[in-house]
Amino acid sequence: MEAMNRNELMKLTEVHGSSCITVYLPTQVSRTELLEQKNSILLKNQIKELSEELSKRALKDTEIKERLQPFNDLMKDQEFWRDPSEGIVIFGCDDFFRAYRLSYMPEIFSYVSNTFFLKPLIGRLTENKEYFIVTLELDDVHLYEIKESDIIEIAIEDLIPEHIEDVTGADYKEKHLEFKSIQGNYERGISHGYGEGREDRKIEIEKFFKAIDKGIAALLYESGHPLIIAGLDHLLPIYRKVNTYPNLSEIKLTIHPSSSRISDLKEQIDERMEVTKKQISEKTARFRDLVNTDKTTVEVDSILEAIFEGKVETLFIEEGIECWGIYDPQNGRLRKLAHFDRGSADLTNMAAIEVFKQGGEVYVLKKEDMPANYASWNAILRY
Repeated sequence: MEAMNRNELMKLTEVHGSSCITVYLPTQVSRTELLEQKNSILLKNQIKELSEELSKRALKDTEIKERLQPFNDLMKDQEFWRDPSEGIVIFGCDDFFRAYRLSYMPEIFSYVSNTFFLKPLIGRLTENKEYFIVTLELDDVHLYEIKESDIIEIAIEDLIPEHIEDVTGADYKEKHLEFKSIQGNYERGISHGYGEGREDRKIEIEKFFKAIDKGIAALLYESGHPLIIAGLDHLLPIYRKVNTYPNLSEIKLTIHPSSSRISDLKEQIDERMEVTKKQISEKTARFRDLVNTDKTTVEVDSILEAIFEGKVETLFIEEGIECWGIYDPQNGRLRKLAHFDRGSADLTNMAAIEVFKQGGEVYVLKKEDMPANYASWNAILRY
């Protein structure tokens, strides 16, 4: 079973069909046979509800059986239920079927529409509760996985060079000492070779960091979680320059790794865990600063129109709300519904998916945290 990440989420946004099924399940994190059975029974109950829902949509019994067969197969897969996690989410549509581990416990929920229900997953991307951190030194590199406030070191010895000399050659230290000697002479008024030595050293560090990046980027690619770099101030921009991992965080930790205890590192990480709250606070403040301008709106029809024109920079959606309806982006026509009807969808999910695909930010917030909490949709526009 795969773990959910940004790359997988983007793939899921591209799946469309007449009856795309999404199931969120909380699971008991245990390898005991009894709890494994309880987890599979949760899915069994959801399959029953889905069968009734598909029947209401005028599908034939044979069609319903065919669409739910992969879910039934998964329910009976004992190996699947032995892989513990806080929760799972399952997607099925035509020939597409996939299940993912979740690092949080979701509410039990099923959804059938022409797309998958991705709003909870998109909203959680802004929380950054899971990420990686790499501590950079020229003779000592470590990689850590951060889950909430836990720090787990990941073995990378077989993936990266151990020392810079492994990449640049055994004479690196000798050249570096010579460079330091030249630098000292420069400070006393002798300038020969100073600039050249510094540039040569930077090129060698880049070469070393490229080798580090190659191993780490390949290892982390499937997870998609943000990567934070930590190290001496002059090394961080060099690593950022050669980085190829697509989700390198803007956050950086300026530390001396070898003189920093894990507890010190954890303290800095805990501070960074507050960055998202600060980011949300800044975004909500920006919305309020722009109220009464053409850069904000709380009207559902205006927001949907702006989304499909690529104008929405940031979308805020109130947690727990549904907004059933039919929206035609071609003519901007919106028909709101009190509940599901044939051809309709939860418009909050549609909006979250479109903004995410366009590279915008989506925040799913409690009512009291919404910038304009008298409305369940708020948006900041790019123009």
